[in-house]
Amino acid sequence: MAQVLVVGDVAIDQHSLLQTVQAASSSSTSRQHYVISRARRTLCGAGLVARMIAEIEAPGRHGEVGLLGSWDRSDRELLRHLLHPVSDDCGAATHTLDNARGLCKTATAVKLFPLSNQPRSTLHVTRHYRKTIAGIEQFNRFDWPGVLPPQMPPDEVVRIARQRLKGQTIDVIVVNDLGKGVVSPELIEALQDDFRTARWVVRTKVLSRLRGADEFFEPLIRKKVLELFVVGPELATEVNPFDSWLIGRRLTDIALDALQHLPGRHVVILAGNRRIVGRLNNGELALAGTSALQAPRLLHPSSAVATLTHELVIRHLGRRAEDASAEDVASALSRAEDLTDRFPGVESGEVEEEEEGEDDAPAAIRNGPDRDARPGIRWRVTARALADEAAEWHDAKRGLGIVADGTRQAHLAVWRAETQVLGYIALMQAKREILTRIGAAIRSYVASEARRSLSIRVRADPGAGKSVLARRLASAFKLELIEANIAQMTRREDLLDLFDAIATRQQEHPSEKLLVFVDEIDGEIEDSNVYDAFLAPLEEGYYWRGTKKSSLRPSVWLFVGSGGKPGANQVSDFKTRIGLDISLRMDDLRGWVPNEVITLGAQRQNDPHEDAQLEQVYLIAAIIGAEFKDAQSVERRVLEHFSNAEPADTNSRTIRKWAEAHLRVANGVVRDVKHSPDQDLVRIEHKASDYRSGSYLR
Repeated sequence: MAQVLVVGDVAIDQHSLLQTVQAASSSSTSRQHYVISRARRTLCGAGLVARMIAEIEAPGRHGEVGLLGSWDRSDRELLRHLLHPVSDDCGAATHTLDNARGLCKTATAVKLFPLSNQPRSTLHVTRHYRKTIAGIEQFNRFDWPGVLPPQMPPDEVVRIARQRLKGQTIDVIVVNDLGKGVVSPELIEALQDDFRTARWVVRTKVLSRLRGADEFFEPLIRKKVLELFVVGPELATEVNPFDSWLIGRRLTDIALDALQHLPGRHVVILAGNRRIVGRLNNGELALAGTSALQAPRLLHPSSAVATLTHELVIRHLGRRAEDASAEDVASALSRAEDLTDRFPGVESGEVEEEEEGEDDAPAAIRNGPDRDARPGIRWRVTARALADEAAEWHDAKRGLGIVADGTRQAHLAVWRAETQVLGYIALMQAKREILTRIGAAIRSYVASEARRSLSIRVRADPGAGKSVLARRLASAFKLELIEANIAQMTRREDLLDLFDAIATRQQEHPSEKLLVFVDEIDGEIEDSNVYDAFLAPLEEGYYWRGTKKSSLRPSVWLFVGSGGKPGANQVSDFKTRIGLDISLRMDDLRGWVPNEVITLGAQRQNDPHEDAQLEQVYLIAAIIGAEFKDAQSVERRVLEHFSNAEPADTNSRTIRKWAEAHLRVANGVVRDVKHSPDQDLVRIEHKASDYRSGSYLR
């Protein structure tokens, strides 16, 4: 039996379902009055990982899993209760121990090693939920920070840890780092020095530690004991706000860069919509995985850490010559789904209503899992040689972007240029960074209960695909799109019609969130600019039509123009309302300076001019796919024409017009009818498995 130590920040969550009540005693406050109709306490952080590992590795045993962390002495009894598996012998409700102190006598397989048991050293999180039209959603969250006492510097924490763990035998150390003070480079180095044969698993929720993993976890890398590095969905979306780790079942370049950057024998990134990417066996294999289970909740990160630790590390102890496989990962993630469904309301952001007297878990779960039995495999995880993936991506971003993998005709895969925003061509590193900033702003806004609108201003050249970008952004974040073009408006009242349309849509569909796309914002109506019309809607959330004042709920506003001349008061006032002001103009993109804070992994240092020319190659291929539905291949010289064209004189509009005048399709081959036939053909691939490229004609 492997001896496992889980190290990290321990949190206790309380999930409460709120119901609105009408009470005479509270009517004078003019405030909403809620009562808690249901409450559930659970573990989060290192404590939850320890409990899940204990359920897998040591059901019915005691002391096989250790937990090294910080918690309040008064929470010790509650913590022990929450750490044991579901049991009929427990005298308290399975997930709660509110006013029933002393009722729980069930032994836990987790042994506690406290670094501090002083008051306020436990992190408590309270989440309130309420019913909405869309279902039960989180209403708010309150954290009562638990921290190590300020008089405990890292060397004091190390001293206490060594004292607590003296005489222990440890085979696997699992770090679950919430960034609350327990995990430090000093503690990591001390534990590695004391338990030199232990294998390590790391998950951190601190972005700076993820980006600087080579430095923060340097002792583990130097000693080659870091077996598994797991990135949860909360950091996956910070690094990649569009969550574009996979297209179909193929790794994107964003995924490849991250996997090559992160340390460890194995790396697994938990993306959204129950998908993963990873690499195994020191970079031998690249993984792409999707779940067959359609569920609204994310895969539970803590359950994934526990099951991946079991499958990729613990099961391989003493068998170092045996490499891990895609089947191991599929088995781990399938078991993680079982654990996720067993812990409703934890980390997934959901609380479920239950009928009076309903049991907390079915008997099969209460009896504990069979640690040697693999669950039904519900994950499809495919593996390819990582070197082959890297070689194909290298070819896709050079020259004409043509990839030859040795088994198929040389091909140009349009989807490889659309990995930042699905359906939008972007290869220039400057453009990709800007799109990442836009995506991060929108994702953060959509996830919050914002009281003000998010406004983004984009300056772009004519024909740069602004409308396509707006549609793709709306699709990426599931926003309803409302479009307007100042150049098509002739009266100031047309702006009020736009505001009326927004207000009507919000009234008819209150659960929807909107993206309002306003093109040609620098244009004029009745010989005056229109900036002032948007000041009140953006700042105060209302507008006037005559003497009638109407409200507008917060939305995402995307203003696009060529870039107005600053200086006028109205322009200055408008710019103060803009949350993100960026430029996609070619001249500005060429002068871009890399910002290494944005991406995870090595930055390509291609010539911006060459990247812009390669974008044009992918753009003509995308337009061919949209214009000629039966097109399978294209003459190479068509691609070369745009590879040699000057980007400052070329855009999606001019490329489309050229295609309409020059190109025809016959027998699946697209040819330039202005020249004699060319037999040098390139196959065009518009999809990776079930993915289809976006249209560039609308």
